[in-house]
Amino acid sequence: NWLKRRKNSSETWVTHDRFCASSTGPTHDELLTFELTWVQCNMNAFVRITSLSISSVILVGVITASLLKYFWKDIKYMQLVRRAKRHNGYIQIGDQNGIQNDILNDDVIQDNEIYDAFISYHSEKRIWVRDVMTPELTNGDVQFSLIHDDNIIPGQESYFGGLMSHMDRSRHIIFLVTRGWMKEGWNEFEMDSAIDMLTQTKRHTLIVILMEHIPQKDMSHKLKLMVRHNVCLKWSEEEGNQRKFWRDLKLELGKKRYE
Repeated sequence: NWLKRRKNSSETWVTHDRFCASSTGPTHDELLTFELTWVQCNMNAFVRITSLSISSVILVGVITASLLKYFWKDIKYMQLVRRAKRHNGYIQIGDQNGIQNDILNDDVIQDNEIYDAFISYHSEKRIWVRDVMTPELTNGDVQFSLIHDDNIIPGQESYFGGLMSHMDRSRHIIFLVTRGWMKEGWNEFEMDSAIDMLTQTKRHTLIVILMEHIPQKDMSHKLKLMVRHNVCLKWSEEEGNQRKFWRDLKLELGKKRYE
């Protein structure tokens, strides 16, 4: 029947491409110029490079700041040594004896009678002051003049008057604090005198050197205030720390002498 005939019949369809329509206007005209920069084409790479550059700058800045902080006192000390050499190289103009005058407390005092530091210490530290401290501060690359109560000449002046005179003629007052010094009666008088000079003249500097470990609870109230509000250095038996100690002490002594 019809289904059988449909199945056995074959039909072939031939198709060809047909051109439907085309534009009758101009062709090959540029409608839009679209250009991308290198950053737009490589945004991810640009972000990575920028981040790396900023991180590198920050890292270099942090390292530089850390190095400056670590070596800052060494740099200041080298500057102090140069200033001291220039200062010592100058020929001061004075009278025929080479003496200059300096006005202190409205009184004229000869410059060669002004000392860089008065040192207060207990007798147990006399050898250390003589054999260690004095050579280091008077014969080193930066030289200072020192005076202490051993320089008071008996018979020529009272101990009280000589002590006050020596402290007044010194730019700095140094207390070598030990347990023996704390027990000595004169230290209270010396501390009171130093505090009076600091408040009245404003031209002295007080330096407290802790020669041994002394807890705060063992200090007098007056000594605690002096440690808290003035320059305080700690002596150490370690050689590396001793170098830093002398450097810091000389920097303090040089402030009024060479700056």
